[in-house]
Amino acid sequence: MLPRRSVTTIRTSSTASIGSKITGNILMIGERLRQAFHNNKPAIVRDRRQLLRQYTQCFTGREAVDWMVTNRDIIDRGLAVKLLRILQRNNVLHHVSDQSYLFKDDNALYRFRLDDCTFPMSREKEPYIKGEQLYARLTSQLTKNTILKVHTESGTVYEKSFYGSELVQWVVKHGLAASRAQAIGLGKELVECDIIRHVTTGHHFKDERVLYQFHPNIAHLKVMDLFDLDERPRSLNQDSPMSLRRHSEVSPRHSPIRTPNSIDIALGPLTLEPTSYSGDENKNIRKSSPGSSDSSSPLPPRVRKISTGSRSMSPVRTRGISSDEEYMVKNTIKITGDSVGFGFVVRGEGPSYVHTVDPAGPAAAAGLKAKQYITAVNSVDVVHKKHQELAHIILKNPYYITLDVVDHNPLPKTEEEDED
Repeated sequence: MLPRRSVTTIRTSSTASIGSKITGNILMIGERLRQAFHNNKPAIVRDRRQLLRQYTQCFTGREAVDWMVTNRDIIDRGLAVKLLRILQRNNVLHHVSDQSYLFKDDNALYRFRLDDCTFPMSREKEPYIKGEQLYARLTSQLTKNTILKVHTESGTVYEKSFYGSELVQWVVKHGLAASRAQAIGLGKELVECDIIRHVTTGHHFKDERVLYQFHPNIAHLKVMDLFDLDERPRSLNQDSPMSLRRHSEVSPRHSPIRTPNSIDIALGPLTLEPTSYSGDENKNIRKSSPGSSDSSSPLPPRVRKISTGSRSMSPVRTRGISSDEEYMVKNTIKITGDSVGFGFVVRGEGPSYVHTVDPAGPAAAAGLKAKQYITAVNSVDVVHKKHQELAHIILKNPYYITLDVVDHNPLPKTEEEDED
């Protein structure tokens, strides 16, 4: 039996910036909501009359909140208002008078900016909106003769896949592009924004019999993701610890994983004091299984312990981190991110280490643990990288990374130390 694969997990490199991808995901969620409002029976978006004036293609704040609570399992009307305000801040919707009227759960009228052509379209934003429209039409149950089919390539079965030439033809036929050249350009932009990808990441977009799939995260985007996306930094602060999933305030989905001290107190450089052990001492080294930790083990002599708020790390020699001669348990962890990120925080001045892990995030599911040192990202040595540099490297691959990590397994006490 052939292995079945609905998605490919290896990510091709993307030229889209971190900020544009975050904004792009917000726009995709907004476009999905706009389509849902239009397709609702009865339609929420329709022409209305208020105060002797006629307004086209609009909806009331109360109706929008009603729909969110009923159809998106939003347990609180106030929560729905906050979600819709995020879309308002990102120019997805606005008050019909176009004044700075904050979205409210009332009878005020609002419009989607795409409906009245006031959306500030740009080359960076357009692929995300068209990508969502394309995905919605191709996956709709009402769509006949969809190009999303099961294909087999090199002995592997790829579900919901399509050929580049088929996509070009479909896009032109359904009016998303005026010519094949425009359709090819759109396909390239979708690949660059990581909305579609070659099944083995071996090709950019081509108008040929080359197989592609939509990125798996697109199917899982939901309105509640707006909180996490809105909290994520659009750029990285060089002076602060790097968080691969930002939690500046309590998210409705989960509680913050960072302690107060981890936000306000920066970790100073690791003090790497010289240590030496004789061959006889090395015979008594205890080794643990990968991923395990022994909190009761004492520290090696002459190693200073540095406090990091609620957690502490024992500084180790950079040379020892990458050497087989030291007391390290090495492991390789593959993490597939979600629409929010990977879910862990890194700190350190080289070597850098995992400071905290979101228990509900992809990193925790993959087996990453706090206090593990990161030695390589996608086979690239990062032992000497500070946490700012390390975060930049990781965030260049926001959907899939392979981390080489080590657990520092401290030395047992000597008999002389026990007597003391």
